[in-house]
Amino acid sequence: MNTKDRYWSLNFDNKGGVNVNVYKENIDSSRWSEESKFIYDSTNIQYINLDKICKYLGQKNIKYVFVQSPARKNYIKNNQKQYNLHITKVRDIIQSNNQFFIEPQNIYNDSCFNDCIHMNILGSKKLTEEIIKKLKNEKIL
Repeated sequence: MNTKDRYWSLNFDNKGGVNVNVYKENIDSSRWSEESKFIYDSTNIQYINLDKICKYLGQKNIKYVFVQSPARKNYIKNNQKQYNLHITKVRDIIQSNNQFFIEPQNIYNDSCFNDCIHMNILGSKKLTEEIIKKLKNEKIL
């Protein structure tokens, strides 16, 4: 199998970013499927750790901005109960610690994604613009 244009691993660039721009014909259909299981663990350890991070940063007077990355609409639709529970838990943790939560608007169509949850360059640019706008509106930037 030619893996040159396929993705199976994400490698970070020297600035800590990962630009994944996979051509449509190279997208693994199992990663694109709306049938994909919800990715967040149903245990609470990640939420406990998020709360600890928020508390620690608050004690140091550091403003924390949590951005929930978008997912494909059908992925969310097929995992609606788990997704809503996750968003509620994260928002409650962030806001109860006086930190800032950004939940992206539902403006991202399939052309913005490489799979159910990973955005391509187009999606990344749109998301970055949305984050900057929200941070400016809240006078965080």
